[in-house]
Amino acid sequence: LSEAATASADNAQLELAEGKHEAQLATVREEHETAMVDRERQVAQFGAQVRELEAALAAAAANHARELKALRAEQAAEAKGLAGQKLAAAVAAHRAELAKAEEERRAEGQGVR
Repeated sequence: LSEAATASADNAQLELAEGKHEAQLATVREEHETAMVDRERQVAQFGAQVRELEAALAAAAANHARELKALRAEQAAEAKGLAGQKLAAAVAAHRAELAKAEEERRAEGQGVR
């Protein structure tokens, strides 16, 4: 074969190889873009799930806070009730002591006469 024919055959093979390489690059680019779109879709889904979980957690925390506030109010009312009962018992005991002291004073007054 002549040099020109060899060069022409080499050029043809080179062009064929370049064409295959470009086709492979196009395939890789397309696969990469598809993977990126899938990844973006996944990230968006995960973001939505995170927001849902955050909302559920916030709702649970708010519910817990309401329940805790109600429990504390109930405990405070019970404490006031117990304090009121103790106060009433102390007042009754004091009144009994006063009545006893008054009776003793009267008895002493009658005994002196």
